Formats: sequence, structure tokens, C-alpha cells
Amino acid sequence: MVGDLDDASPPATAVAFPACSGAAADPDGDGWGWEPAHSCVVAGVEVPGGDGAPACSPSATDPDGDGWGWEPARSCRVDAGTPPSSGAGCAYVDGACAIGGAGCAVFTDDGQRAEVKREIWQAMYAVTAAGADGMPAAAAAVRRAEATCRADLAVAMAMQESHGFTIDAAGQLPYDATKDGNTDGSQNVCVFNLNIDFIRRSCRTDCDRFQDFANRDEKRYLNRRASLGECVRRLAEGFDRFGVAGALYFHRGGASGWASPGADERAFAAAQLEAADHLRDVPDRRTNGDRVAASIVHRKPR
Repeated sequence: MVGDLDDASPPATAVAFPACSGAAADPDGDGWGWEPAHSCVVAGVEVPGGDGAPACSPSATDPDGDGWGWEPARSCRVDAGTPPSSGAGCAYVDGACAIGGAGCAVFTDDGQRAEVKREIWQAMYAVTAAGADGMPAAAAAVRRAEATCRADLAVAMAMQESHGFTIDAAGQLPYDATKDGNTDGSQNVCVFNLNIDFIRRSCRTDCDRFQDFANRDEKRYLNRRASLGECVRRLAEGFDRFGVAGALYFHRGGASGWASPGADERAFAAAQLEAADHLRDVPDRRTNGDRVAASIVHRKPR
């Protein structure tokens, strides 16, 4: 029974790695080295993960999705790996989506867009800014600025994916239902059209239901209006896991687009951050009935 101490499994034991014989075993300077038949830790160098395994590089494979991979001559932790240029923080892009620019179109809406936008903005701000009140002033200001940028971005992403936010007879917000039958992790859920593989890889809470791609109907509860708060939390977990730019790369191009973003993924990320910047410049559009949509070319299958 969950919570019954008598049935609890013993805690996992961290894998300890021996000290390297010298810094020469660590050519990239990350504090981890490889000597014949074992990984090792360079003495005096602080490494991520303490005495656990090193983080995987983006090229590492994790076929069973358990968070562990294998790179030539070492085990590694997939859950700590982040591809190059993922962009941890949220950074507005001042571009063609500026007021009066040609990179964005603004539409008005008589439906429920304002209510949904307001909930998205407030929920993303709250989850990102959590803990700021107890921080020193400078750190709190940084946390709140990040929360504001992520909230603007979340609203921009929802507007990009959905023309309107009208709730249907089943209580669902608009989403891309064309992939409902997919069993490869590309099924979309939420008004953001997050794919299940994105959620599986970044999930930190209530993750069991996202491990099996085949059980498609189980995930569709996220399309309901009542689940909007959880959808925002799933997106926030993706921002934390992949970095903001990395999450946008994944959203556009899947796991391969995250691991090796090309011009298309980068252009998509920039356009979304430009739309977020538009909301910063026109704060009323964060929560009113307008739709601000970046000019983004429809993605062609690879």
C-alpha cells in the first residue's frame, strides 16, 4: 500500500565512482573522466550529480525511457542532460512581431479567449514565481522577471496553436485531434498541443500515465477546460527540463529537434518569443480577447 512503511522498498544506493588517476582522464573538463573499465571523478572538481553518474550528452540513447543511457565507455543520466544552446531562461526577442510589424497578425474574438488567456498567464506566473517572496530582493526580481516572460510566452503559444478558445460540448478546449490515433508519442494534448513524449520526458509529478504511448484515451483528459491548470504546469515542467528555447525546439521538432535544432526550430522559437515580446509591449493583450499570432510557416514532415 502506498504510504505503508512496512511495504516500503529500501532506498536506492547511490553509485560511487572512484577518483581518476589524473586530470588527463577528463579531456572536456566536466569533472568526469574515463579510465580503463570505469568512469571516474577528477579530484577537486565539483561535478553535477555528486557521486552519481554523469549527465548524458544529447546523442546518448535511452531506448527504454528510464532516464539512463549509455555513451561509449560510460553510463550516464539522461534526466540531467541538456543539448547545446537550449537556452535555460526566457528571453524576449524584439523582432517583426513588434507593434505595427509585419511578423504578427492581431485578431479580435467574441468567445472565451480572454478568460482562458488570463488563467494561462496567471497560472504560469504563479508556478514560476513560487518562492520569490522569501528570496533576497535581487534574486526575487530575477525570478519574477522570468515568471513574467514565461507567462507571456505561454499565452503566445496558446494563441499560436488555437484560433479561438471556445469550449465544445464535451468541455474541451481546441487542440489538434489529427494525432489522437498516434502511438509514437506525437499525440497532442492541451490548448498548447503538447505532445506526449514532451510530457513524458519532462514530467515531475503524476507521471505514470504518460509512460505508455499506446493508451491514448487516458491522456485526453488534458484537453478539458477543467485541466487547463495542469496543462500550464506540464508546459512549465518542460521549460524547466529542456530550458525555454529547448522546450520550443522540442515543441516544433520533437526530440530530434530538441537534441539537434535546425533553422526551422530556431525560427519557430524566435517567432514565439517575438509574440511574447508583443505582449510585454501591449500588456492588455496578455488577458484580453485579442489573438496575437506570429507569422510561422507550417512545418513540413521531415
